[in-house]
Amino acid sequence: MELFKKIFCHSVKKYVTALCIACGLTVVYLILNGHNHIKFYCDGFFIAGSATFLIGCLSCVTFYGAFDGFSYGFKNFRKTRSGDDTFYDYVANKQIERKKSRLPYTPYMVVGILFLIVSFILLSIYH
Repeated sequence: MELFKKIFCHSVKKYVTALCIACGLTVVYLILNGHNHIKFYCDGFFIAGSATFLIGCLSCVTFYGAFDGFSYGFKNFRKTRSGDDTFYDYVANKQIERKKSRLPYTPYMVVGILFLIVSFILLSIYH
């Protein structure tokens, strides 16, 4: 049950943000390509779901520390390095923070998967 809470129980704001991104992309696609055929809805939901899911994947990679080197470099860009905050210490502190926090990327992945499911349902109706 604790794993379920860590994965899916986030603030409503994160889910609303992901839903707004996906709906916005769908609406933009439908405005640009037309909305008079079910094929366009299928494509719109697929593009929005894929983009939202990929935003979640990028957030996942960021969460697990793929860009820690860049953030450490930008953090210390203007400071003079005194030696007390090394890159190793910075990464170790980030890992401790990650263990305490919930997984912030899952709302984007959940909404993206839901939009992809809707897209595949519409595709099966279309064919």
